Amino acid sequence: MSKVGPILVVENDSNTRELLGGALEDEGYAVIAAMDGIDALDRLRSGGVVPSLILLDWTMPRMDGTQLLHELAVDPRWSHIPTLVVGADARAREKAELLGAVGFVEKPIHAGALFATVAHALGSTIASGQGRAEPSKSTDSGAGDGYGPALGAEVHGGGTRFALWTNRASECAVRVATDAAQSARTAALHPQGEGVFAAELAGVGHGARYAFVLDGVEVGDPYARFLPDGVGAPAMVWRSSYAWKHAPVFRPLREHVLYELHVGTFTGEGTYAGAAARLPDLAELGITAVELMPIGAFPGSRGWGYDGVAHYAPFAPYGDPDQLRAFIDRAHGLGLAVFLDVVYNHFGPAGNVLRVYSLDYFAAGGATPWGDALNVAHPAMRRYIVRNVRCWLDEFRFDGLRLDAVHAIADDSSPHILTEIAGEATKLSPRRLLIAEDDRNDPRFIRTHELDAAWADDFHHQLHVALTGERDGYYAAYGGSAADLAQTIERGWFYTGAPYPPTGRPRGREAPDLPAEAFVYCIQNHDQVGNRAFGDRLSEGVSAQDFAAATMLLLFLPMTPLLFMGQEWGASAPFLYFTDHEGDLAHRIAEGRRVEFARFAAFAAESARSSIPDPQDAATFARSRLDWAERDRGRHAEIFAVCRRMLELRASDPVLRRAGRDHLRAFADDGMLVVQRWIGDDARALFLNLGGRPAAPRLDGAVGRPSPRLASGRRAEWGAAMEPHAALLVSYERSSR
Repeated sequence: MSKVGPILVVENDSNTRELLGGALEDEGYAVIAAMDGIDALDRLRSGGVVPSLILLDWTMPRMDGTQLLHELAVDPRWSHIPTLVVGADARAREKAELLGAVGFVEKPIHAGALFATVAHALGSTIASGQGRAEPSKSTDSGAGDGYGPALGAEVHGGGTRFALWTNRASECAVRVATDAAQSARTAALHPQGEGVFAAELAGVGHGARYAFVLDGVEVGDPYARFLPDGVGAPAMVWRSSYAWKHAPVFRPLREHVLYELHVGTFTGEGTYAGAAARLPDLAELGITAVELMPIGAFPGSRGWGYDGVAHYAPFAPYGDPDQLRAFIDRAHGLGLAVFLDVVYNHFGPAGNVLRVYSLDYFAAGGATPWGDALNVAHPAMRRYIVRNVRCWLDEFRFDGLRLDAVHAIADDSSPHILTEIAGEATKLSPRRLLIAEDDRNDPRFIRTHELDAAWADDFHHQLHVALTGERDGYYAAYGGSAADLAQTIERGWFYTGAPYPPTGRPRGREAPDLPAEAFVYCIQNHDQVGNRAFGDRLSEGVSAQDFAAATMLLLFLPMTPLLFMGQEWGASAPFLYFTDHEGDLAHRIAEGRRVEFARFAAFAAESARSSIPDPQDAATFARSRLDWAERDRGRHAEIFAVCRRMLELRASDPVLRRAGRDHLRAFADDGMLVVQRWIGDDARALFLNLGGRPAAPRLDGAVGRPSPRLASGRRAEWGAAMEPHAALLVSYERSSR
């Protein structure tokens, strides 16, 4: 008996068709065979049996894979049928994914890979409704998660159920206005036990504005799904009407190239719609996933997002919740995954209403550098976080999360909050990925909590020092030599147990068993740019050749690379620290920003500190917007060309695609950083001259003359002297001796 509906195999080569069909039938699948694209469409049009999956060869007579995928996508009779593509090169893979294929089977075909890909496509399709115009979920019932009934506002039929939890108030109500012209009415919420108060109000639906009232005090809903007028204003009852067109995207982390962006400054519009219009540029470049900086509602009209206080409500100036869904759906249609940066270590300093409901949300006496520590062991805070994770991953279909500063999350309970978050990610289909920011360099943390990767900033710091010579702040702990950089690459981290100078305490552990993709490497990110006094990018402080060389090294390595928006062309716009607070807090933030830099030699004088941009000034925010028009001009075009070529090689070169840490070697050769990767005798090497003077690359153990593939400067030539900070990528045959 077949496991599911039949699989339509579209393959013009009879031997391959028999191989595919026979292998699938042996595994219990029913198979329908077609000779080519037109034959396949004729079989579909004839009616009768609708296949559960289409498996097609990219090259067919009369109609190629591009044409057939387009025909399938535009016809509603077949657009819901997932398609797997069989092909022989990375270009076919990229085109297939851009056109909506749910997977790719590489030639020569291996039965194990075929069965795994087919099973994954069918499993994720059944679970997620791939391709169907599926109405979006808008609320989290919370049923069966052990944390009690859903909280917030949940539309049911002809009314809305309002619910809250508190252990401080004895009388609770909801104040509702069904439209702007109507005066608000107040309705009592009734005790449900265990601190829950709730009531169902008939005639109240999507669009109504509301706030809760606790012991006579009006307060916002921390579970609000939309705050159109900002933090502190009434929430809007939200029921999504968005019809999804594409399923979540899953690819192994080793295949990902991450791209971090801030919605408000990524485009001139500063909206989800504006960002969505640029997604085809990223997909065509070779980016596989975009990572949004935090979007949970925070005070004001602009900010980085790390001061969020209403985590379920997407920040209104970027667009409403369904416009966010449309952005994610557009990305999925292009084959791009979407990650979200989330903050579960503190709440922002303004607009946080949780203490009105309960003091137990926060750890007594606990603190982080950014605010009071969360009491993640308490069921109320744990419910808030776990359901928020589910909200982003399930309701909004994010493909993964970046967990901010997890080293600042204190949790002695069992299971650890991060383990519970991982459980939410892995039980979805396709499973979601989790990347942590954790400065401890401890592989046990990644393994214990079943995380996929962690930001590994040692690489950034070593390379930054190597190219700029800066030694202020934490850069003083890094030498930036070719030897130090090589050690960082081979170990994943630089600090693996040695004393860390800023603290004097041992930092990190060896991580030989972590795969390369578990280390997220970058040469820029929001922290490393935005936490500089003037938000200046590395690309503005070094030459175009230097920056191109850094880009080559980043994308040559098997670690997961992360690019910061505009990095691909060496954007000139700074990324400054900007906020939009009010009153005394606004003044304290502006002054605190300048005091923060007083310990740096360059800002010891008051006159120097006064030149640091005011975070509260709207012009500081405006200056941080990318100028997309510069991408194709001058030095920016040179940097962009190198980035594009490296991404092409990373996706198509057999060694760069497959070789992991077990086929990686990095070492210093008299000031020259040499990094080698190989599969069998087929090898690649990247040379980066950090010696301070021109030097020619040397390669022991090569058979014949290495073939240059790419150089950071104008000339790719083997044997010629390389200028300081120049990079050269070559391919060669390794000696088997």
